[in-house]
Amino acid sequence: MATKTRNRVIYQSEALYVGQPSSTGCHFNATIAEDSSVPANDTSSKLFGLVKNPDALNELCIFDWEDYWTTISKPVDRDIDEWAENKTYELDDIVKVVELVGVDSGSEYYFECKKVMDLDDPLQVNNYELTADGEARLSTITLALPPAQGDIIDEPTYDALPVSETYTDLATNGTVFISKGEYDNLSVADQDLYEPSQSQVDFKIDVSDQSLLSPKKPITSLAEFTGSGNYDFSTKVLGADWTIAMAVRQLNRVQSANYSFSFNRQDVNQFGQLHRIDSVAIDPPTVSLDFSYYLNNGANEKLMGFFLNDYDDMLAKTAKNFINIKEQEDDFEGRNYFILTTAQGEDAVSNDAWDADGFPLDDSQHSSIALGNGYVTNYGVEASVGGMPTASITVEGLNLKSDAGFHNISIPAVDNGRGTPIEGVKYSLPAPVSGVLDDGRSPDSIKDGDLFTGVADGFSCLRPGDIEMHFGTDGEAGLMNKLPAGTPPTDHQPLGCHVQSFSIDMPMGRTPLQRLGTPYAYTRPLDMPLTVTINVSAIVADLKSSNVADHLFNFENHDLHFILREPQADGVGPIAMAFFAKGAQLEGESFSSSIGDNKSVDITFTCQVGGAEDTTRGMMVSGSRAAIPDKSKGETYNDHPLISRFDPATK
Repeated sequence: MATKTRNRVIYQSEALYVGQPSSTGCHFNATIAEDSSVPANDTSSKLFGLVKNPDALNELCIFDWEDYWTTISKPVDRDIDEWAENKTYELDDIVKVVELVGVDSGSEYYFECKKVMDLDDPLQVNNYELTADGEARLSTITLALPPAQGDIIDEPTYDALPVSETYTDLATNGTVFISKGEYDNLSVADQDLYEPSQSQVDFKIDVSDQSLLSPKKPITSLAEFTGSGNYDFSTKVLGADWTIAMAVRQLNRVQSANYSFSFNRQDVNQFGQLHRIDSVAIDPPTVSLDFSYYLNNGANEKLMGFFLNDYDDMLAKTAKNFINIKEQEDDFEGRNYFILTTAQGEDAVSNDAWDADGFPLDDSQHSSIALGNGYVTNYGVEASVGGMPTASITVEGLNLKSDAGFHNISIPAVDNGRGTPIEGVKYSLPAPVSGVLDDGRSPDSIKDGDLFTGVADGFSCLRPGDIEMHFGTDGEAGLMNKLPAGTPPTDHQPLGCHVQSFSIDMPMGRTPLQRLGTPYAYTRPLDMPLTVTINVSAIVADLKSSNVADHLFNFENHDLHFILREPQADGVGPIAMAFFAKGAQLEGESFSSSIGDNKSVDITFTCQVGGAEDTTRGMMVSGSRAAIPDKSKGETYNDHPLISRFDPATK
């Protein structure tokens, strides 16, 4: 039987996704069901990052939650020993762990030790049981802070060696004692930690557990995972107690996507030879992705790491900048982007390659393109008469890879510090969805991230007839033209020009910072300052009195508002998105007149993005529905399901 091949690929078979939140982090997460053995305020309330979607409880899938290890690619020309339970590891030690079960049986994971137990840090000791010696019965009390006073000894005896308030010299079988006299000398707050049951008793912290002095196993299974070390999850059932979710989200209403890569090679020549000896890549490849989509409620923007405000915060002048400088500076690894291609002639949406819950079933006829460590370097918005408001995005990355299938595929990210691909961490793509944008609050029945569940209550796109504009106070931002400043349905200014289109361009150039010893840039910080350009094109009507010379030294700052409402009669629907350019200045007006055409004017404004705390300068953007927290339910910007970040370094 002949192998089925594609003759071509068209848009019906593709979908675009973005990974959350870090390019090198886990692209799955797991939550554990609450029951009487797992208190709600402990591990059950947290998300745990997974390196893959396990088919069974005993498959290796979850990193050491205390972040003692970092995953690395297989070292070249080195024999690496397997991790051993009773061995002490130092910083920068490398180990491997071999998978013994499942479809990945025989695969190897490599880790480098990045942290050892710091006995001076009480937060690393507070999970160990505080017991009492002799007749005291305090086995259920835990130590939250180091004792203000104490003795450290090698054996459990009263021949103590007094030391300072540290655990640095604590031996493997050492014990910290707190006598009754020392207890009496503690502060009231500290005494609450060591309330004795008898008048003469010595308290101790038993640190005979070897794991106190050496890192835990770097990767384990859900059956072996114990969270903080105090709970046994071995009886939990996959799919019933453990809930697995994909941390890759679909970008919706995508209209185009273009990606490319190129190598910057330099020829190696020498005297005595005409042709080159070699052509080597001195710099990493240039990888880019450009795509566009129809604006909706701001969900796509939020998924790419931009900050969306509640519209009430915009009006209260407490909104934060769309380009949050602090978060962008901290985001030194970027995000991963994925393009799914299904079988020829098949829609990606409602494809039978996924089950009813949106999880992969059969990916044998599908493929995926993945861009690693992607940084958004330009965000633009354009709206015009006769077209739907559209956003255009440019992404630059470090790597591009293609794979057959889309389930449990290695992520495309590169370790910035080492300059090697991340190995052992995988991703899967959820089922693509479409339909009408719903209210974002219904149950996530098909694992689509509470964004597009096909519910009829909503809208498919935004329209030019529902755009409201305010150009400064009473439309005075223009020099010779009266600009819009009213509210719908009578938002046109008498004697004002007739706006045909506007565009907002936000370049976010990033300079790669490199160092000797690695081929890749270790980070790509934003180039400052960030200047936002707003262009407005309009049909000229009546002009107002003005003089360019008067504005040479007497210029004004203006707030420009572009409000996109949900489709409704008279343009008075709920606000879907809003763009506020704060502190914008007029750069110029250009008039054009010719036979057969209406006289037109192109007006240009600019503003600059301020710091994270600056609410008076920059570009503030609001979203709606599922793109922002529902304050009535107590949601915040940090814990909303669409926005929440889970970091495998801490969970």
